[in-house]
Amino acid sequence: MTTEKKFDLMYRFLKYEEYEKFRDMFFSLRTNEQKRLFQSLYPVNKTRLTACLDGDELTRLFTLVEDTDSRPSPADSVFEAVKARVPWIVTLIFLGLISANLISFFEDTIEEVVALAIFMPIILDSAGNVGTQSLALAIRRLAFHQDRNQSFIKSILRELASGFFIGMAAFLAIGIVVLVVEGNLLLAAVVGTSILLTLTISAAIGYIIPTLFDKIGIDPAVASGPFITTLCDAFALIVYFGLATAVIPYL
Repeated sequence: MTTEKKFDLMYRFLKYEEYEKFRDMFFSLRTNEQKRLFQSLYPVNKTRLTACLDGDELTRLFTLVEDTDSRPSPADSVFEAVKARVPWIVTLIFLGLISANLISFFEDTIEEVVALAIFMPIILDSAGNVGTQSLALAIRRLAFHQDRNQSFIKSILRELASGFFIGMAAFLAIGIVVLVVEGNLLLAAVVGTSILLTLTISAAIGYIIPTLFDKIGIDPAVASGPFITTLCDAFALIVYFGLATAVIPYL
């Protein structure tokens, strides 16, 4: 049985909580295979693995962990959590100023059609939600190596397709709401089209960012969330107010 087939079988053991079978097969692997597999496990599965080990097995596992975990986990201590997360938050606060400047750039558009401001939070929140959903799915795929047989481009296209169909559902829902509330078909089209485009791209962003971070050795669980939110917000603002500015003479 090849290493990849062994890993697939062991991931199934984890999926169905057959931890004893996983433990037995884990220690039948070569050391380099153990390291590779252990790095891919969720923290909760690492904990469950240690819970069913005896003393000698724990010693072997701790030796493996010391050799494997060169990247600190944010869960190690409060200090480690702060050290891992603060630089990203602070950096993205400054990047968030881009979004603030974008809003000020479209002040004339907002003043001319005040109703645009009413629906802006819906578009921003929806973009962030879809980006976060894609992030969670990407982290799971990375942990279980679910994309190892699929090219990066194909994975992005899959997320774009998912985002498009989610966006279509949102387009219909928000379009009807805007039409009923404002009675303006063109405004409904602007809001609906904006949310369609935004959710399509946000789904791809939510996959691309953690995947790239993982490839360059940055913990995607810590860095991806704030980065994705900032990018999705900026893109949503550009699309929404860009479309509104283009059609404002007719609104």
